[in-house]
Amino acid sequence: MSKGTTAARTRWQALAMGLATASAIGLLAGPAVAGDDPDEVSGNPRCPAGTTGLKIEPVKSGTYTDGRLRISLDVQASAKTIAFRSNLGLDEVIVKGGPAANIYAYGKGTSGSGLHAPVNASGGWAGLSHVDFCYGRAVQQPPHEEPPSDQAPAEQVPGEQPPAEQQPEEPGDGTPVDPFAAPGPAAGQAPGIGVSGTRVVSGRAVLARLPRCATSRYRLTVRGRAMRSIAVYVNGRKVRTVRVARGRTSVTVALARAGRVQKVHARVTFDASARTRARDLRMTILPCAPGSARPTFTG
Repeated sequence: MSKGTTAARTRWQALAMGLATASAIGLLAGPAVAGDDPDEVSGNPRCPAGTTGLKIEPVKSGTYTDGRLRISLDVQASAKTIAFRSNLGLDEVIVKGGPAANIYAYGKGTSGSGLHAPVNASGGWAGLSHVDFCYGRAVQQPPHEEPPSDQAPAEQVPGEQPPAEQQPEEPGDGTPVDPFAAPGPAAGQAPGIGVSGTRVVSGRAVLARLPRCATSRYRLTVRGRAMRSIAVYVNGRKVRTVRVARGRTSVTVALARAGRVQKVHARVTFDASARTRARDLRMTILPCAPGSARPTFTG
């Protein structure tokens, strides 16, 4: 075999291996359909009602299926992130790690990359505990409207004559009845008593004070009722969004201090039933000096 033939075959083999590698990377690390800002939920959330979940535990690279959904999963252990591709459109992907989970909302997307668990107390992403792939939620179709008919409706002939107008009766004492007077209370009902409406429980939220000055990491705690979500900003930059489980009255978020003044802003939204506008809670974390000031709270 000539040297020219050998060199040509070597080039073709290198090209084929490059195409295969590119294809594999494209399969497992396609563009993410979910947003870059997942919702953090404490505890161990499950797939929402109306969906079916495929749970992968432990989280390892491979192909998984439940007979309908098929997931090709690539786990980057060093970075604590995952990439995937599915054969069906997904509604949510729940990445669990530590005491909480990140929920990525998908619009029937079939691929994603860079998904990870929430930040833990060490300031880094928590290790991967398990991943739930949720699918099967029905898509709501707009109601079908019949086109208007060009024919006028047929005139209906009444089957019965309306009853004759009844004259107001006079009371037993002979006093005339005023036909324009407001009706009195019904028999057995006390006058002036109405039916009360449903009692609305308004939402509330407050920041818990930190016990001392933070040196490197600190915890932000919000307590309240009827809370739906909490968005946390540090020096104007959004760092976390926490979806609050129904009935939960306290939420704690771990934050890292960067050695300078930090203006922390927590925007709390409430359940629609509480009829309460969103509230902004603010505090300032000052540089920590031995035996000096604690964080100051405002708002």
